[in-house]
Amino acid sequence: MTLRSREPGHIGHVSRPGRELFPTASPRAAPPGHTDNTMETPVTPDVAPVRAERRARWLARWLARWLAPAIVALIVVADVSAFWLRRDSTDAVRLSALSALILLETVTAATVGLLVVRRHPRHAVGWLLLTHGVFVAVVLGGDGYTLGLPPRAEALIDQLGLGVWVLLYVCLALIAYVFPDGHFLNTRWRRFVIGCLACYVLLIAVAATDVAEFRAEYPTLDPVLPALPGYVAGPLGVISLVGVAVSLVGAVVAARARLRRAAGDERLQMLWFAWAALAVPVGLVVCWLDYWLTGSAGTLTVIGVTVAGSVLPLAIGVGILRYRVLDIELVLSRTLTYGVLTVLVIGSYAVVLAGLGAMIDDRSAAGLVGVGVVAVAIQPAHARLRRRVEHWVYGDRRDPYVALRRLSNQLDETTEDLRRSRARLVTAQEEERRRLRRDLHDGLGPSLAAIVLKLNAVSALVDDPAAGRLLGELREETKAAIAEIRRLVDDLRPPALDEVGLVAALRQKAASLSRYGSGDGRPPLVIEIEGPEGSPLLPAAVEVAAYRIASEALTNVVRHAGASRCLIAVTMNGALEVSVADNGSGPGDHVGHGVGWTSMRERAAELGGSCTITRRPEGGTLVRAVLPLPEPPLPEPPLGEPPLGEPPLPEPPARPWADTARAERS
Repeated sequence: MTLRSREPGHIGHVSRPGRELFPTASPRAAPPGHTDNTMETPVTPDVAPVRAERRARWLARWLARWLAPAIVALIVVADVSAFWLRRDSTDAVRLSALSALILLETVTAATVGLLVVRRHPRHAVGWLLLTHGVFVAVVLGGDGYTLGLPPRAEALIDQLGLGVWVLLYVCLALIAYVFPDGHFLNTRWRRFVIGCLACYVLLIAVAATDVAEFRAEYPTLDPVLPALPGYVAGPLGVISLVGVAVSLVGAVVAARARLRRAAGDERLQMLWFAWAALAVPVGLVVCWLDYWLTGSAGTLTVIGVTVAGSVLPLAIGVGILRYRVLDIELVLSRTLTYGVLTVLVIGSYAVVLAGLGAMIDDRSAAGLVGVGVVAVAIQPAHARLRRRVEHWVYGDRRDPYVALRRLSNQLDETTEDLRRSRARLVTAQEEERRRLRRDLHDGLGPSLAAIVLKLNAVSALVDDPAAGRLLGELREETKAAIAEIRRLVDDLRPPALDEVGLVAALRQKAASLSRYGSGDGRPPLVIEIEGPEGSPLLPAAVEVAAYRIASEALTNVVRHAGASRCLIAVTMNGALEVSVADNGSGPGDHVGHGVGWTSMRERAAELGGSCTITRRPEGGTLVRAVLPLPEPPLPEPPLGEPPLGEPPLPEPPARPWADTARAERS
């Protein structure tokens, strides 16, 4: 059978035999008695979502190419028309300045929105800026659009426009919710904004039916829309005003939440937005100053609103398109520092001047004292204010030592987490090894041993030589399988740990390595084991690590130490401690560099413990391993069953050397 080679663009296509052997979909169940001889219809992917996405992208690009420039042109025409219709006003200079400021704000917002949507056609912030330009043009130039209309039409438009002042803030508030990526933080914020927008609409509707306000504003016109009853308009007006106020507060909260969790480029973009938002309190201060000086909202109010409304869109556009053009962190920190410092200086001087002016009549002397107080207090105030602002903008980066200390703590926490994860993995691995060994020991091994016995019984009953040979071969193969399984079981973990426990297993190991004198010139070696009575229940990983470390230390004593005595002590007090001490020559300069020393340390470190190798003051080597225990160990009797049908191990012989060594030590 020849397979068709796959060409570029045909990944996933298989040959017809492959489709027959591995169908992509199970065939439908046919009715009884019905035979379907037609070919199975291939499954085609659903392309409707792809087509819808392409259609949406094409529509967004078309709107950004044609509709957005048309909106900018419409705003310019509307501003010029409003100025032209009011050109016969008595205060032509003030009207010209007002029209220029309105044109500046509306065209700035719309132009920035145009640039954003041309770069990102589906970006919500760009379309909100365009809408903001339209709303500002309608609200600030609304009086000029009704000139020359019939009285009834003029009254209807003016009555509908009583509450449209809220449109000056709605788009900027929405931008705060979706800046800089054009999406809400989550679904709950989207639902919250939808509820707030309903309050905006409700406020405009309730204000349009306020006949008393309309007659006070336009005494020469008769209202067209009927008035709502007071018991209905009052609660609805309060609810709508509260909703508008909550939406503005929520915009600040949403922007702050996004700034706190932002990182990298998104944080730089949010800092641009934070810097732009400073224009709002500046504009409010200008408006309050105008009202304090003139008693009404005059030219300064229009200037404050217009400047704030122009700076904010510009910074928003830079935050989306060119957020790396300046070091925004430095710009923001300096703006906040000197802006707040200026307010503090002016306020302090005014307070001192007012206080001294009430006590003395010489205003010059009071002014000099005020200047002196401000000069003395400005330097410490500037230093403290700068530290706070830089901490808010830069975080710990303003202080390298704090940043390094925090980084060090994070690295320590990460290392500790990795250590705990490694210990859990090693523990799980050893527990699984212990489970597998017990399953093989108690299940498969006895079953195979029983098969051998049955084969022996069958061989005794069969007289056919050929059958006897086959049974003999089968018996030998089964014995080989038993031997292989025994080898696998022994490789999983030391068998003595499951048979007699840790302390007794170490005693067996010590018995095999002890020397009672030989003709090779080496001195006798007495190994003594001290540990808790019984067989404590230990985690599999801790048990194996302790046995391996002690075995490796004993091997080093036998091979390299030249010692005559060795003591292994096993203690448990919140952790398992295994120490191996000898009276040999002690560790040399190579300690810590050998494979055995390294393996002991690594086994302890895998479980979050430690293993140290030091020289004893009286001579010899001390290996001390401390392995943490998850919980106090519980005694567990040994299994007591020989592995895979073997006879049980004999009890270790009496060791007179242990009693002699204990007596010598005492």
